[in-house]
Order: sequence, then structure tokens, then C-alpha cells
Amino acid sequence: MLSTTISKAIALTLAAVGLLLQVESAAAQGYPERTVRLIVPFAAGGGVGVFGQQLVAHLGPELGQEIVLEYLPGSGGMIGAAAVAQAAPDGYTLLLSTAGPIEVSPVTYENVPFDPIEDFEHITRLGSVPYILVAHKKLGVKTLEEFIELAKKQPGALSYGSSGSGTINFLAAELLKIRAGIDLVHIPYQGNGPQMVDLVAGRLDVSMLVPNAITQYVDDGTLIPLATTGSERSSNYPDVPTFKELGVDVEVSSWYGISAPRGTDPKIIAALDETSRKLMQGDSLPAELKGLGIDADVSASPEEFEKDIAAQLALWAQVMKQAGIEKIK
Repeated sequence: MLSTTISKAIALTLAAVGLLLQVESAAAQGYPERTVRLIVPFAAGGGVGVFGQQLVAHLGPELGQEIVLEYLPGSGGMIGAAAVAQAAPDGYTLLLSTAGPIEVSPVTYENVPFDPIEDFEHITRLGSVPYILVAHKKLGVKTLEEFIELAKKQPGALSYGSSGSGTINFLAAELLKIRAGIDLVHIPYQGNGPQMVDLVAGRLDVSMLVPNAITQYVDDGTLIPLATTGSERSSNYPDVPTFKELGVDVEVSSWYGISAPRGTDPKIIAALDETSRKLMQGDSLPAELKGLGIDADVSASPEEFEKDIAAQLALWAQVMKQAGIEKIK
């Protein structure tokens, strides 16, 4: 009798679960049925926000629903990312994810309010921006080889700038130090503005900067581009070789993508991935992004996107350990 009762209870539970899955599946097939929020984890007006504006102008019409940007800045992007990690996994709260809060902050900060892998479904990487190592003309170097040779002759004498110890261009420079076997002095700044002032004035020797930040000073000869961290040459600087071309194993990019809370229906993830991929295979959005200095860089699949993130997290953790860098508290 007891066995029969338990069997009936199990059958009822399975039926309820099956019904719930059918309802969720039906909802996913009609996705999206209302406005979608895309959380931007940085302040309005910055590069990430501008990328978001370009993206939703194309993605919304393709999905047939309005997508609104909601800015939740703070703590290097972690506040916005945490809000999405804790949101309902229904596809109506998404994250405009970037390398900063997803790959860099989790290894550079002591307290991070989310797990960058376990708490998200990373859907599609859409574009990336490489860094370019530039040297002030006073150094007298024209190539990466000349710079490394100079740095080895003067260990600890040359300086590099960054936007702070919790940023990707800081880690990229530390990776260069390790892979090239050179010693540079780190000068942290509160943002790129003050860093550019000192670099252009010659008070700073080198920096890792995004292409759009250096155009004016490369054109007038103040800064000399030595190498790019991208997997391929930058479309903005096709004559500048990659580090890997030059035999130095440094490959780093700041990327932009779409992520959702863990547990989001696979059909919703597939719909977003397919639509985003379609946009990036067209002409309009990639051309607009190129004007912002962003190269089209679409991940092969959500699974590959997540693997890439996991690999980069492991690399930055290794750099932190090898360089003896303490986490920010």
C-alpha cells in the first residue's frame, strides 16, 4: 500500500515537472514577448555604453521587441554583473558582458559577488579590441625587438602606465614582462586621461592602449606603435604586427558579448546566439563597430565562448601568482 502511494506521488511529481517544462518551452519558443533589459555594467557615455547603443539598435528589430539599456556602474563592472547573476533566468535581463568584470575583476579583487563561470550563461562574443604597445619617441625604438633589447639593458629603469592594478591593460603589460623576460616599473593612473597626459609628455615610457586612444599621437609621431596584442593585426593598424608574429606569446583583447543568468532556457540562448551571429555576419553593425575601433570577433558557440573565458581566467590567475601581485581588498 505504501509502495503504491509513493509510486503515485512520484508519478504526480513527474507529471508536474513535465507540465512545467512544457510551459517553459512554450514561453521560450515565443521569446521575447516583452521588453528585454540589457544591463551595462559601466556608466553611460563610455565605450561600453556606446557599443550597447549600437547593438540594441540592430538586435531589437531582429528579435521583434524593444531592448532597453540599463546602466549599473560601479566596482569595475561588478555591480552590474552581480545584478544579472542574481536575476531571474527568463531571458529578460541580460548582461552586456566585457572582459573587465568577467575575466579580470574575479582574479584581481578579493571579494567578488559572483562566479564568472557558474553564475552565467555566456552566449555570444560579438567584438573585441586589442591593445597596442606604444612607446614615446624619446626612447628611440622603432620595433618591439629594439624595445625589449633596451629594457634588458636597463632593468627596472623603464616605466609603463595603466588604468590601475585591476585593469586588463595592467595584466597585459605584466604578461609581457613575464613572456619577454623584462623588468618595467608600473605607474598606475586613475583612468586613461591622466595616463595619456604623462605618456604624450614623455614622463612615461610605454603603455598598452586601445587603437582609438592613440591615433592622434601616432599620426603626429609622438607615439610609436610596436606590437598589438590581438590574435590578428588590428584593422585600424594593419601595419603593426602582433606580438605572436614577433615571437612573444602575448595575446589579449578586451571583448564585448552577451551573457545571461545561469539556468536560462537553452532555446532562449540559442535564439540570442543565432540572432547576434546573424547581425555580425552582415555589413551594417560590423562597419559601425569598426568606426568605434572594435573588430568583429564572433565566438564559435556559447560553449566555446565559455571555454575561452575559463582559459583567460586561468591565465590571469597565473600572471597574478607569477608576478607576486596581491588582490585588491
